[in-house]
Amino acid sequence: MRGYEAVAARRSVRLYAASVVGVLCFLAAAAAQPLSPEALDRPLEQILPERTLLYVSIRNPSRQESFRESALGKIARDPEMKAFLDDVKREYSRLLHLHGPDLPVAPELIEEFLSTEVSVAFTGMQMSAQGMPEPGLVGSAVIQRPPAEVEGMLQAILRKLTGGGGGAAAGPAFEHRGTTVKALMVPPVRLLYAFAGRRLLVSTSETTMRDVLDRAAGEGRSLADEATFKKVMARLGGSGGMLCLYADTKGLLEQFGPAMPPVAGNVLRELGLHEVRAVGMASRFTDGGIRDSLYLYAPGERGGILPPAGKEADLSLLGWVPEDAQMMSLFRLDAERTYAAFMQAISQGDPSAFDEMAADIAEVEERLGFRLRQDLLASLGDQYLFFQAPHETVLAVEVKDPAKLEECIASLVEAAEGNVVLKRMDYDGASIRCVRVTGAPVPFSPSYTFHKGFVVIGLYPQTLKGFLSRMKRAESSILDNEDFKRV
Repeated sequence: MRGYEAVAARRSVRLYAASVVGVLCFLAAAAAQPLSPEALDRPLEQILPERTLLYVSIRNPSRQESFRESALGKIARDPEMKAFLDDVKREYSRLLHLHGPDLPVAPELIEEFLSTEVSVAFTGMQMSAQGMPEPGLVGSAVIQRPPAEVEGMLQAILRKLTGGGGGAAAGPAFEHRGTTVKALMVPPVRLLYAFAGRRLLVSTSETTMRDVLDRAAGEGRSLADEATFKKVMARLGGSGGMLCLYADTKGLLEQFGPAMPPVAGNVLRELGLHEVRAVGMASRFTDGGIRDSLYLYAPGERGGILPPAGKEADLSLLGWVPEDAQMMSLFRLDAERTYAAFMQAISQGDPSAFDEMAADIAEVEERLGFRLRQDLLASLGDQYLFFQAPHETVLAVEVKDPAKLEECIASLVEAAEGNVVLKRMDYDGASIRCVRVTGAPVPFSPSYTFHKGFVVIGLYPQTLKGFLSRMKRAESSILDNEDFKRV
């Protein structure tokens, strides 16, 4: 037992050291100086094949002017913060001295990869020269050290990871476009690597490596030329932020859809998610802060949970959000259609499970006194607004049939058999209904009122009083907030 505890303790120390060193490597990289022009290479999307299904790129933001002008960049230049970072660097050096030899990856190589940009991509399943399918995986990083030095680090790491059984260079694998492609053996995988200027390229597929080197030489269309990629990146503000993700969801489904369980495919089709052509996500420093963006590209006819084309959220509802709101969300979702699509998908994918679920739902509906889909969900519209402010947290849901919704709420209260009481109060010409739980110390009283075709819900009646007062006074809203305008 003691021997086991000692081994576990050593592993714990090494894991801790690796975690700390990893974080400190990032901090050290973040303090790097801007690159010289000759060290700046083309983004990976410009040399990836046009038919790339997945692409993720992470860039060190400290090299961007937008970061240096942001609030975080200004904090980093503060004298007190500089003193703190100096202490971090000293601790970083101490940890390297103590635990560096035990780490499977050289910290210097981590620093090198994080100092500028590291990217990964998947170009789909390829056919090898031997006629065997292989994944088209590409890893890449922009480096500042001489290629020979980085190459030596890679070989040393693989030797350590394989206990000396791998990592030795297998020599030049092939020449392509004037570039020597070498191989590192990590049994049973052969890793191909090459240097295109200051960019290190690593791939498991010879076909993919040749395709990438062709684009690097200026031949063939790249991912950056692909129409869908350009459209998605344009909506995200470009691919040059600190994080960029692009997924060709249609292409991924074409390749891997046949291997999915039938129920999963049915769910995607019934919910309309198979109509999403691509997904993009980006995070960047801009306008003094960080802007995160997510975009789903679904051209053409839409079904399932996706709103019809051209049916955007009513932006005038932003006038309901206080100017000092800390967060807000405005979106469309047809709850009735989503429920129906999900149940249809389950019925087609697993009929026996659907029968059990339908029986349970019918039992619940009988106990509640109304039908979930035909009564409750059908009474709702498809617009939702949520916001949180210092003294006001509100959810507003569009309502098509207020009378039917109130019938459902009354049935819920009745089903509680006296444990819940629904109180009504009048306030400034409006009616507020409060749900109070009896016999239990519940610290809130969920309340709702109706306002301009929406049911507005808050945790307390005072919240709704504040909301109604603001609406009557027509106070300033988030549309007047300068930070919101910049976003």
